[in-house]
Amino acid sequence: MVNKYLIRLIIWGLIVLSSLFLFIVIITKGLNLNTNILALLPNQQTSPQLTAASDKFSNRISNDVVFLISSKDQPEAINSAAKFSKLLQQSNNFTSINAGVSQSQQLSWAKFYFPYRLQLLSNKDKELLANKDYKRLYQNALANIYNPTGIVNHSLLNNDPFFTYQNYLFDLPKPSSNLKLKEGFLVAKKDNHYYVLIKAEIKGQSFSLTTQTEIIKSINNAIKQVSSNKVSVLKTGMLFYANAGAEDAHHEINTIGIGSIIGVLLLIILTFRSITPLFFTLLSISCGFIAAFVVTHYIFGSVFLFTLVFGASLIGISVDYAFFYYSEKLLADANWTPKIGLNRIFKGITLGLLNVIIAFLIISVAPFPGLHQLAIFGIVGLSVSYLTVICFFPYIINTRSKAHKSIPLLKLTDKYLNICKNISTKKIIIILVVLCIITIIGLYKIKPNDDIHILQSTPKKLKNEENQLKSIIGSDMGLSYIIVLAKNDNTLLTKTDNVTNIIRKNFINIKNPLISISDYIPSIEQQQQNYNAIQRFIKTKYPSEYLSQIGFSKAQQTEILDKIKTTKFKPLELSSWLNQPVSKQIRFLWLANQPNGYKALAITLSKDIDISKLQNLLSSIDDVYVIDKVTQISNIFGHYRNVISYIMVVVFMLLWLGLAIRYSIKKSLVYILVPLLSCLLSVAFLGLFNIPLTLFSILATILVLGISMDYVLFIAESDNRFSSTMLALSLSAITTILSFGLLALSNTPAIEYFGLTVLVGITVAFLLAPIAIKVQYYEK
Repeated sequence: MVNKYLIRLIIWGLIVLSSLFLFIVIITKGLNLNTNILALLPNQQTSPQLTAASDKFSNRISNDVVFLISSKDQPEAINSAAKFSKLLQQSNNFTSINAGVSQSQQLSWAKFYFPYRLQLLSNKDKELLANKDYKRLYQNALANIYNPTGIVNHSLLNNDPFFTYQNYLFDLPKPSSNLKLKEGFLVAKKDNHYYVLIKAEIKGQSFSLTTQTEIIKSINNAIKQVSSNKVSVLKTGMLFYANAGAEDAHHEINTIGIGSIIGVLLLIILTFRSITPLFFTLLSISCGFIAAFVVTHYIFGSVFLFTLVFGASLIGISVDYAFFYYSEKLLADANWTPKIGLNRIFKGITLGLLNVIIAFLIISVAPFPGLHQLAIFGIVGLSVSYLTVICFFPYIINTRSKAHKSIPLLKLTDKYLNICKNISTKKIIIILVVLCIITIIGLYKIKPNDDIHILQSTPKKLKNEENQLKSIIGSDMGLSYIIVLAKNDNTLLTKTDNVTNIIRKNFINIKNPLISISDYIPSIEQQQQNYNAIQRFIKTKYPSEYLSQIGFSKAQQTEILDKIKTTKFKPLELSSWLNQPVSKQIRFLWLANQPNGYKALAITLSKDIDISKLQNLLSSIDDVYVIDKVTQISNIFGHYRNVISYIMVVVFMLLWLGLAIRYSIKKSLVYILVPLLSCLLSVAFLGLFNIPLTLFSILATILVLGISMDYVLFIAESDNRFSSTMLALSLSAITTILSFGLLALSNTPAIEYFGLTVLVGITVAFLLAPIAIKVQYYEK
């Protein structure tokens, strides 16, 4: 026997030692844990250039952090902001920090744009010139002259007599309408407090745990140094949400993982009355977890915290194989040997593993990277735990246990076993009818919910702080945006011009519907049109009348108008604009070169824009894409919730067919009833208690199907050794219920609903599994 099991042991040992070595390597290099909730979701973009551009913009936005330094005294607020900005700079954790606009920057802007002033027009002036409403342009210029708050001097009138350049500068979109430039800082005032804006871009990725820890530490240090009774700091950014999510996940991993382990430990000690099963069961769990982590990490490059939260719950399943071995060993007769013990449970636990693997493979049908990773983690982890039992246990654990008939759990399972054996067929039918009625009522009341926000619980404090900050600065930009693609700069700007014009014409009630680079640098065609429109206007009578009315002599009029006429058109190139400080505040919209020779830029949209209407308006324009991830992912959730539901129906039919071939049609109908009712009741429970049905609830029923089918097969393949089988099933059910029951305590709705569904399903499966015992009992 030693030689026979030695080969298995060597194979198992190589797998475990290799996994342990690679795990140590990963730990030494630094764990790459991914907290990015969006990375769990499928990529629905239609081309590599769109995917690359959208990902680049999303990453850029996620790395931005925004602060408001507040005080009742404006100079104190500005001084504190300057100090705060300096502290952030000294931390060396930020690639850029924008604390305002210096005097030199303002001068450089004016100097840069000035040579192109005749081809840069506000939307209103473009419309007046296009309609040849020259009189209105003349009247508007006069109004500027006599406006007591206007900025008028001799130099301005000589270079921009009709204020078209000034109008253009004033007409540029303002992402935050309440901000005003004060002493080089952007300042907002609300409720007798002054708020100074600071924007920064972090180094690294906001979803990296290492990045989060280091940067948040430097931010908290800066906040601590500037804060006082008179000065406070508001903050927002994906960094803070990601960190909060990581902390929640860490807490839940500890709660679920430690809770599951404690439950397993207590069960083992109370049931087997020995520390040896405790040690080897923990070994089985550890081997599975380490191997799963290593394989997942090397396949995907990182491991989602989401995966670890679910992985912690898999402890409740991975111990099943050890429980069956020890239960068989505990209640064995005097002739027991490792070979006999393993042969008795081999078919049951092998079919059980295959069922769970099939369940995870079904889960991976949905194109969610997070679910693919979860499937790999689960399959590898459970497989290695299984191999530990069949390869390692028989070689090491080769002596029969002393029977303990006083074990409380064994007494309970034996009593339940006797009840199940003696219950009449009529009572079974009544129970099943009642369960079916409850199921129908629950399913009738079920309400689907595919909202993406179920993936993450948003801390109220952070959300309130973000809303307060946006309200103070007057920001109304939403999460949706547009990606524009083209082969060259000018085509890109032309297409963007077209898009922005469509939006402004169709959403006239929204003050600032968008922010686009094309507002700061029009396409060359638009610049040429603007220039030509000004030249046509100069040739009319209105310029001379206007200049005469405001006191210019004939000679002065001629000089001013000749200067305009002789100014040659010189196109403002996008590449030139991007290399100047003037583009700094808006450069984040430029997405540069993309695959297949494309260039891209983004247009941010107001939260008040009707996205469906916008998508219809832009649908006929090539390479223009409205990105609304919230709606897109919610639709994907709904789609795959339905798809997987249909797959489940097919799987049930195939399982029934397999059971009919393995056993008989009569037996197969009874056996399939257990997983069917377990799945349906777990979903009906949600309806009965007004809990929404989500994609994750449907995914949970797949695990319920796999595990409940395990219970039936364990009994069907137990060779009438029902006592040890029922003891093992009880241990398995308790640990699984404990693991997934703890998932139901999660702050994240998706995980909570998953846990609740499995909790109810496994409870029902355990209680109904003895139906299979009834079939076996009558055939003895």
